[in-house]
Amino acid sequence: MKTDFFAEILERIAPADVIGIYLSLKPSGRSLKGLCPFHSEKTPSFNLNPENGLWHCFGCGAGGNLAQFLMKIENISFQEARNLLAEKAGLPLIFHDSEKRKKQNRIRGLLEASLGYFQQILLKSKEGEAGLQYLETRKIQFKMIEIFQLGMAPFSNQNLIQYLSKQGYDIEEMKEAGLVSRSIPPRDNFSNRLIFPIRDLFEHLVGFGGRTIGKEEPKYLNSPDSSVFKKGENLYAFQLAKQGIAKKNFVLLVEGYLDAIMLHQFGFENTAASLGTSLTIQQAKLLGRYVEKVIVAYDGDKAGLEAMKRAMIILQQANLDFFLLILPEGDDPDSFLRKNRKEAFETLLNHALSPVQFALQLSLKTYNVKIPEEKTRIVDEILPFLYLISNPILRDEQIKLISQELNISESLLRSLVRKKTSHFSQMPDAFPFSSRETEILKWILWEPSLAPEAWSQISPDDFEEKLPRESAHFLFRVYQEKKKEILLLEDIPQSVSFFLSRLSAEPPVGEIGNFMTLISRQKEERFKKELKSLKEEVLQKIKERKLDPTDETYTSYVELLKKMKGGSKPV
Repeated sequence: MKTDFFAEILERIAPADVIGIYLSLKPSGRSLKGLCPFHSEKTPSFNLNPENGLWHCFGCGAGGNLAQFLMKIENISFQEARNLLAEKAGLPLIFHDSEKRKKQNRIRGLLEASLGYFQQILLKSKEGEAGLQYLETRKIQFKMIEIFQLGMAPFSNQNLIQYLSKQGYDIEEMKEAGLVSRSIPPRDNFSNRLIFPIRDLFEHLVGFGGRTIGKEEPKYLNSPDSSVFKKGENLYAFQLAKQGIAKKNFVLLVEGYLDAIMLHQFGFENTAASLGTSLTIQQAKLLGRYVEKVIVAYDGDKAGLEAMKRAMIILQQANLDFFLLILPEGDDPDSFLRKNRKEAFETLLNHALSPVQFALQLSLKTYNVKIPEEKTRIVDEILPFLYLISNPILRDEQIKLISQELNISESLLRSLVRKKTSHFSQMPDAFPFSSRETEILKWILWEPSLAPEAWSQISPDDFEEKLPRESAHFLFRVYQEKKKEILLLEDIPQSVSFFLSRLSAEPPVGEIGNFMTLISRQKEERFKKELKSLKEEVLQKIKERKLDPTDETYTSYVELLKKMKGGSKPV
């Protein structure tokens, strides 16, 4: 091997093949240009020299070689960046892997072994016949089964464990990969489910999605977060969609695995899915590296429309242009294509709605524009979507559209916009309250199983700031009513719906241990406040010579001191 590592790399791979994994590059003279992944922009200012791999952004000033690009975008060390380049070029790794990377490579090998097993079950076993039959009823072609590497988990509790054990993997590694439960004895997590492999930008296998073909609940099950997989940071089929996205200059965003597969089958190869969950800001920013325009095509039912409303907030935060495709009620992209074919879907695509058009269409289905009170409701519901438009020219055009449709003067609408009466506009980019309180709420939103622990330790009234406190009261009420999840924004009080949408867009920080620390600190803050209030009352009674050792205020003060100081008495 040559002593000049980067010269060897450049002989084997094109710089655009490395950086092109992360953003869409287009020729511009002798260089390649794209949207910089390190800051938000609409006009490409990122430049790459395709010969030597040097890059520079004229917008934010970042620049360097291929290794420095990987270090910055992946947040990894120089050694790890060199190893990534060596892996991509098919060269032996110069440095020993860090323990973290060794563990990640081990988990990836485990996942690949599992995928081979799932594929064998689907394609070459009696147990896989039910899965193939299900895919046939959904009109999924065999070519798609191969392209998307679909598999099948058998109806069992231990089969995968036994298979992987024979391959040399231990049970702790299987737990880390999210393939088996942490129960005693451990069980296969995926049972009697179709398996959808999830790959990252490097096409590494990082996790699985599973859809039951029986009556098991939940219908869909994803791998949990691990050292190689962060659900909120990945998009299903994105590694397959990148080329189609570059050609068509927009991405078609759907919710489900089968929606994405069916759209690819019908030639819409610029399609990716948000892993069946609410869109996150990380996923939106990932899209923003490759494209400026997103068309959202979620289910046509009530839950799908509400999910589109949440997605709009996230896409606006990521500074993306977006449009919305409304399907007939009861249809999803998969079912619509099977019934109506490609041309009908293309017609819908060509008539995708702007945020304001989307809101207007939904409101006109609900309210009678000829009744003044209901026309007021329509305007109230549309105004928030005007705030999602950052381009003043586009916003002006949308105001004109609303004025014509509702027969309202443009000047009145502009006056309403300026007043910022909508709760959407009342939220600044940075929340002006304790990050501890927002993180606790994030944990409860993202991990509902933690709600019993949270509400057994703290109260909604322990939250100091107005919005977190109101949100905590709502989430506590949801917990008391034993609702499993919050699906519709209309279920959430208007005063906190935007706030909770923002919180649900980004996962909480760290491991579950962080959550327990936050709860402890929240309790401690409550005790401090109670102690301060009681102390003031006790001192006042001492001053007035009215204090009695049996006084309720004094006994409460003593008990609280004991709680905080491990039983010590006041001096």
